[in-house]
Amino acid sequence: MKKLLVAVLACALFAPAFATKNVYVTGDIQAVGLALEGQGVNLADGAISDARGATLRTLLGLGANWDDVQTQLTFYRRSIFGDTENKGLNLRQSWIRIEIAEAFVKISNIFDALEVKVGRQFYGDIDSPVMYIGPDYGVAMPNTYSSYDGVTARYNGEDLTLTAVYFDVSNSSLTDNRILAISGLDLIYKLSESVSAKAYVYDTRQSSNDFGVWGVKPTFDYEHFKFDVEYARNYGQHEKGWLAKANLALSMGTEETQFTPHVTYVKSEKGFEARGDFHPSYAGMFYGNIYADVFRGNGYDWALLNAGLSMKVADLEKWDFCLDFYTMDLEKHWNGNVWEAKVVYNLNQYVAFNATGAVLTNKKHFTASPTAIQLGMNVKF
Repeated sequence: MKKLLVAVLACALFAPAFATKNVYVTGDIQAVGLALEGQGVNLADGAISDARGATLRTLLGLGANWDDVQTQLTFYRRSIFGDTENKGLNLRQSWIRIEIAEAFVKISNIFDALEVKVGRQFYGDIDSPVMYIGPDYGVAMPNTYSSYDGVTARYNGEDLTLTAVYFDVSNSSLTDNRILAISGLDLIYKLSESVSAKAYVYDTRQSSNDFGVWGVKPTFDYEHFKFDVEYARNYGQHEKGWLAKANLALSMGTEETQFTPHVTYVKSEKGFEARGDFHPSYAGMFYGNIYADVFRGNGYDWALLNAGLSMKVADLEKWDFCLDFYTMDLEKHWNGNVWEAKVVYNLNQYVAFNATGAVLTNKKHFTASPTAIQLGMNVKF
């Protein structure tokens, strides 16, 4: 009976994809295992907790395109390996644990340049410390997502892109229940092929005090060289809070070997608050797992420096190699230096495996060295 049920569900899910070329299936699956040994070391906010376990996040969706209309429905499920609450669940109990991550309609080419998306949706750039709503990547904790109900309207001009958003968060269980709504404007102007400038403002309405954030971000991207800086500041409840970020990357090498050294510095001061998701894009696997809430803009004062090197070898075209150094201050306390090594094996364009090892050193405050190992698999289609 169970096998029959599974077969029926599979047919119901995938049959529409074959019924018409306009219907498609999407998937975003991330499995991450972590083994972290804290060695009893105390950082700025207390001792590092030992952690062993694995999480699996599944986003599976159905979409359809008809001329200038796109619809998307995406389901979400998260599992923790070894979690006793997931044992012995029947089909009804399992279905209750499935959430709707996306459910929207997008209409494009309105007046030849405007697109409007209405419904539950993701928004923003994954490496933004100011505004990102979507799945997280590269860490075992929390290995989840966020999405809001609302409207996104985007004007796509020749050199200008203007986006207006409004999200109703009051009925969402996916975020802080103090937040009622988020609205904002995001403008990107392309000055030349290599130079662009971004400006934005986002207003957050809460059940108590409202606040917002505005910012600017110029970018220079020419052939193998990329440099950008960003400054953001709060207004309203946290009017003194600010964040600054600078990022530099340079690609070099030969036909056989490509190197990309990169440097990033970020500083958040005076209780800066936003809705970003900065881990582990520049925070790394070690700090990314420990300080997931810090890098989302939850009012902490912190500074982070990341210097690293990515390498790709022509004879090993499916492999990527990365070495990174991180040093971090949190609430005026130095947390130490993290040294990370990561290797990625790209099986094909849809599947990738990765392994990361890290050690935290800080001889001034302790003699033990916390270590962490993380194994992951990503599937996207």
